[in-house]
Amino acid sequence: MIFQKSLKKRAEKLFPLIILVLASAVAYLPQAGRLGYYRDDWNLIYAGMTQGATKFIDIYSVDRPFIGYLFSWVFYPLFGNAALPWIISAYLIRLAGALTAYWLLSLLFPRQKLAGLFSASLFIIFPGFLQQPNAIQYQPHLLNLTLALLSIALSVRAFVSDIRPLHRLILIISAFLLGLVSLFMMEYYIGLEGVRLILLWYISRDSTSLIQRIRATLKRWIPYAFATSVFLVWRILIFHPQRTGTDVGKIFSGIVASPAYKILTVLSELLKDFIEISFMSWAVPPYQLVSAARLRDFGTALLLGGLTVGLIALLVWWFIRNHDVDSCLVSSETMDILWLGVAWVLITSIPIIMAGREVTFGASLDRFSFPGSLGAVMILVSFLFTLNSRHFRWGVFGAIGILAMMTQVINTTNYANQAETVRKFWWQLSWRVPQLERQTVLVAYIASVPIEEDYEIWGPANMIYYPEPGPLGVQSEVLTRVAVQDIQMGSASKRIMRTIEVERDYVNTLVLTMPTTSSCLHVIDGQRIELSESEDYRIQLVAPFSNLTRIRTEDKPHIPPETVFGPEPEHDWCYYYEQASLERQRENWAAVAALANRVRELGLRPRDRVEWLPFLYGLVYTRQYDAANSLIPVIQESSFIRFQVCQTLQKSPSSNNLAIVEGNAYLLQSLCGQRE
Repeated sequence: MIFQKSLKKRAEKLFPLIILVLASAVAYLPQAGRLGYYRDDWNLIYAGMTQGATKFIDIYSVDRPFIGYLFSWVFYPLFGNAALPWIISAYLIRLAGALTAYWLLSLLFPRQKLAGLFSASLFIIFPGFLQQPNAIQYQPHLLNLTLALLSIALSVRAFVSDIRPLHRLILIISAFLLGLVSLFMMEYYIGLEGVRLILLWYISRDSTSLIQRIRATLKRWIPYAFATSVFLVWRILIFHPQRTGTDVGKIFSGIVASPAYKILTVLSELLKDFIEISFMSWAVPPYQLVSAARLRDFGTALLLGGLTVGLIALLVWWFIRNHDVDSCLVSSETMDILWLGVAWVLITSIPIIMAGREVTFGASLDRFSFPGSLGAVMILVSFLFTLNSRHFRWGVFGAIGILAMMTQVINTTNYANQAETVRKFWWQLSWRVPQLERQTVLVAYIASVPIEEDYEIWGPANMIYYPEPGPLGVQSEVLTRVAVQDIQMGSASKRIMRTIEVERDYVNTLVLTMPTTSSCLHVIDGQRIELSESEDYRIQLVAPFSNLTRIRTEDKPHIPPETVFGPEPEHDWCYYYEQASLERQRENWAAVAALANRVRELGLRPRDRVEWLPFLYGLVYTRQYDAANSLIPVIQESSFIRFQVCQTLQKSPSSNNLAIVEGNAYLLQSLCGQRE
């Protein structure tokens, strides 16, 4: 009997871990081996690879210096340049955060383990935050929330039951230190200190009077109020950040300058963010991802989500039947969870709004929903437990769980596909471009990969072509409206990105594009424009300004580091296309023709018809007209590609090479239907 009770107790402790591991593993781990680097990851991994771990201290000195030391002393020495260790670490931190959330809710509502389990399960797959695969940049975000939750849980644990004074002191000191670390990591998570105050107020509800409750709450909050004060004094009076959005002093000065306007702005934005985090998080991201998913990805996500949530439901049903677990909330506890969740979302949103930021789905700004995500889950769970029908409640929970799970599975799959596309892009560039001239300004479009910052291009480019310490060898630009105008004017620009100087002379622009995920990398020649039918309109605007002389064709090829870019892809069509394009730039027509015959022997064909053009010219300029004749009808099927070729031929200068003269005449007649 004693053994059975002991076993039952162990099962109760392990059960939340089993449920949370199951939910999170299915959501985040199946694609872990295919994930790579995204957005700010490129800036960070470039810094570590080329300038060493100490560069992180320099990079984060402009806004969050503690994170710089964390990267320099802990993260980068542990994980290095390979993506997988970062991804596994981020997953484990997220799992630890969910377990901490479950513990915190168990402390607040000890009789309602099921509500806590529901909340923790939805928290770990919260669909309003989709940056989990972006493992390097968001490692501090995940760690920050986990440490903050643990700090709050410890501070609650110190007072929810009678414990020895020494144990209480250890809990308070531990909570104090963790809270201080969390504050110094990321300033806009300071709202969680307000959440701590609310929760300490909640657990002081047994006080005999309001005055005693206020005194008990403030007494328990004093250590953490001191930690917050220390942080604010350092942040406002001592440290001077160089980024406006993280400068607490400037934020407060803005309030003083126009208090009425600022208060009204904060209140309106607070209402909008509350709605977005609490309600729209469960609808907008799922709709955006699920509705746009390919049939295969949709089916896989539905199958995984359905099976996982179904298995969790069976496990929970078994657990309820065999353990003393309440499956209902009394009305007072339902309201407690609701108002605590509302307070959680509102309080954590205030610092973000005051810094001029807002929650935006469909971009990396969904990260601002993360501090309030547990509050959003509590609101949802409180609504679920107001449903009178237990079966209906389980049905609604199952539907929401499946949809949230599908959202994370599809999101992770999309990230994995993006990583694969990016790897192909850079490997193909290394096949096509042996070396780039210094200060080349790369402008790139990669299908299905949104490029938000210039370092998403100059980071990997410099890791391949100029991996040594020092100033950037290659620059880049994002295709914004202003950038397109600058390229057209041939002007220049300069900025400092986290202590890294970026100086761009747009006369040195080289345009790179991968128009579709089925296309190869196309290096655009502004003197001979050959664009895909699927080309993005921005590339069409800047294509005439692409300077092919920025490529040093006779240099030794630079091989992408495998730890970052993965192993070299198989030599399929794109390999031969890039080689043919390079030999074409070298005007080695015999080599191009040999490559054309090689792809014909291998039975390789492109999915983008514009990629036939180097081979067509190689065959024509070596007088292999019979082979060229098989390509002419393919080119003629596309009026846009045919138009571009004919425009180029009509403007081609005369040549001293008789084979080129004859070849151009042949193409004008056979492809364009006119004589030279």
